[in-house]
Amino acid sequence: MGPRQCLDRIRAGTARGVVQEMKCEDASRLVSEAQDRRLGVHERRSLRLHLWLCLDCRRFLRQIMLLRRALGMMAGRVNTGIQSPGLPYGSRERIRAALAVADGHSR
Repeated sequence: MGPRQCLDRIRAGTARGVVQEMKCEDASRLVSEAQDRRLGVHERRSLRLHLWLCLDCRRFLRQIMLLRRALGMMAGRVNTGIQSPGLPYGSRERIRAALAVADGHSR
């Protein structure tokens, strides 16, 4: 089945109410929520379909993924002790130790 036939089936399903059309606002909300929780089957399918059809929402998803990777890399730098701009290394270590004691985990 080619892309044209897929689009025809999607349009037919939407017209019959089998597939619910998603707005970009709903898709961006689900992309954001997917960062914090596992989406349900229906949400994942609807979002995947919308992303397949919508270039703007695919771009939004790529931006969110890029931000997530960048933040992960920054967190890795803090955990490995690589100096990052801002808070001095000694201060970060004191804060980390204080948080560990507050959580009940001694270092």
